[in-house]
Amino acid sequence: MGGKYTLIINVLNKDLIPVTFIDNDIPGLPSYYKDTLIDYLSLGTSSFEFTILKSKNNIIQDYSRFFNDETCFSFEKNGKQYAVFPAGSDGFYETDTEITYKCLSLDRELSLEYVDKFDNSSTHTLQWYIDYFELISNSQIEIGRNDVSDYTRIIKYDSQDTKLVKGHLKMLVLGH
Repeated sequence: MGGKYTLIINVLNKDLIPVTFIDNDIPGLPSYYKDTLIDYLSLGTSSFEFTILKSKNNIIQDYSRFFNDETCFSFEKNGKQYAVFPAGSDGFYETDTEITYKCLSLDRELSLEYVDKFDNSSTHTLQWYIDYFELISNSQIEIGRNDVSDYTRIIKYDSQDTKLVKGHLKMLVLGH
């Protein structure tokens, strides 16, 4: 991102319902700047930092009511979908004139939660493994199009590891 081109950012409330948009090219919508998007492939997460104007000419903008520490954002860049939320107490910073966000992708929890060793002798689908290990329960991640829904495999894990690692292994094994 970094100012080379703009993209439309969906602004979502705490219930993940769209409330407005951010776009640098549409008059009347908030625009963003000081933006940086970084994908951390080994961690399965992304960070997105940006700033918007809260006030112009000493007048608080109407759209600023949608921006708080519970606001989430979604957008698409280079064909990849992103959903990000403020990263804890440092994720939302507000002054009289600006609001700055430091966000992490919603899949961050997959790299923090662990799954124990799994000894399995039965063949199952990808969906079964995802449900059994609760890989995406209590998250905003959903299975969309599943081109391997009919594939089954026997998968075992010899040791404890993160949901992210085990999830990637399952998808790789089931896809081949």
